[in-house]
Amino acid sequence: MKTVPEFVAYAKKNAGKLNYGSAGPASSSRLAFELFKDAAGIQVDAVHYKGGGPAITTLSPAQCSDADPGGRAIGQNVKSGKLVGLATSGRERSPHFPDLPTIADFYPGFETTSWVGPSPPPARRAPSSKNSMAPS
Repeated sequence: MKTVPEFVAYAKKNAGKLNYGSAGPASSSRLAFELFKDAAGIQVDAVHYKGGGPAITTLSPAQCSDADPGGRAIGQNVKSGKLVGLATSGRERSPHFPDLPTIADFYPGFETTSWVGPSPPPARRAPSSKNSMAPS
């Protein structure tokens, strides 16, 4: 399979037989894949791992037929040819993968993105009487 329509057709033909590696039950990539499943009308079960790396290392037909651990974890494997990228989930094509379509190319309006907001442990935070999220 090299395209989203091929994957969706295969998943529909093999309903209930496929699974995908998830970076965790509450990960943004898992939630994005669940939205994709809903948009495409397919049934693929999640296999939860402790992060994107472990999901990638077990990606084989015997264990997981698909993975959606997020960009960094999968990017090098797509660029090296070890894995095939089908699409990205953002509104526009990724500058890192300009040849990959977006899922919205096949399911208009589909878009998912994620962000990370690092925060030091409570013991390292400077005491403040102001709300740190309030505009200054």
